[in-house]
Amino acid sequence: MVTAHEIKRTLTEVVIDPSHAERTESAEFRRSKARLKEDGHFKCFICGTSEDIQVHHLAEYCFATLVDFDKLKQFCEEFDPYGYGKLLKNKPMSDIGDVRNCLAICRQHHIEKGTGVHETTFPIWLIQKLAKTNEDPVPQDGKKPEVVLKELEERS
Repeated sequence: MVTAHEIKRTLTEVVIDPSHAERTESAEFRRSKARLKEDGHFKCFICGTSEDIQVHHLAEYCFATLVDFDKLKQFCEEFDPYGYGKLLKNKPMSDIGDVRNCLAICRQHHIEKGTGVHETTFPIWLIQKLAKTNEDPVPQDGKKPEVVLKELEERS
């Protein structure tokens, strides 16, 4: 058995965000948020909380002018957490705010440093959902890495 250990790394990411008009909510995005609520999906995809929910675009809003909507539609049929990709398979996709491109997540798992999808690599973000109960290796709610490491070692 391998002993738990802390991994620290610095990631440098170089991406050119296209310039775009000031961000506003499109009518399509407002409809998508309403649909997520109506269908019972307005809880965090990662932890399940219903507190402080935000809606994340799988294909980022800032790339709306670059995205190939046929490719996005295909992706949303493959990564389909709510079933909208299959349900709306015969409907074309033409707006970044389409419900198929939306994921409800809490603020902590959206934008917080160390736990948010905008702040961590995808594998690290996803283990927060997939880890066994009380086995999450990503320090949550300001918990110190040393505390999480000790907890994981004690459970081994």
